[in-house]
Amino acid sequence: MKKASSDRAQSLARQVAGECIATRCRHLGRIVTALYDSALRPHGVTVSQFGLIVAIEQMAPVLASELTRVIDVEKSTLSRNIGLMSERGWLQIEAEGREKRLSLSRAGKDLLEAVFPAWEHAQAAARERLGNATVETLDKLLKGS
Repeated sequence: MKKASSDRAQSLARQVAGECIATRCRHLGRIVTALYDSALRPHGVTVSQFGLIVAIEQMAPVLASELTRVIDVEKSTLSRNIGLMSERGWLQIEAEGREKRLSLSRAGKDLLEAVFPAWEHAQAAARERLGNATVETLDKLLKGS
């Protein structure tokens, strides 16, 4: 009976490993993140940090709690990145009670402008690798979430 159970478990594992949409999406996310991180690395910023810079500039001044909700990131992840980005001089932080109100500093705005061409390069490479149809499908899926 152990052999049959073991064979069944192996069969199920093969099926999940080969078909799981969640696993494949996570893998794809790591591949795309690595592509952008490689392009942005010379500027000392990751794609996650760049995404925060863009969101903060769009929403500024923005409460950290509102930013957490809008970009759907864990509070601890945002807090860690805010600390790092503040140390690098990219953010202006104003205390508002127990909250933090965020905006980009002049250095943060300069970074956004300096990184933009590298982001465009990564964007083109990602679009080429994924194909326009896949990018359009991603847009449709994400608008529905």
